[in-house]
Amino acid sequence: MSIHFAAIGLGVTDQDSFRALVSGLLERADAQPVGGDVRQHVWTGTGGARVVIET
Repeated sequence: MSIHFAAIGLGVTDQDSFRALVSGLLERADAQPVGGDVRQHVWTGTGGARVVIET
């Protein structure tokens, strides 16, 4: 999975850097409820890269 993030300029090398990346994205993402207790967090970079995290 880290290869996918590297392709959009968000490379990670280990579990700690992945955790930091996800935490940072969640802080900056726009969150919307999608049903029940599920929320969709969407971050879009200036270059158009998009990461969607569902919690």
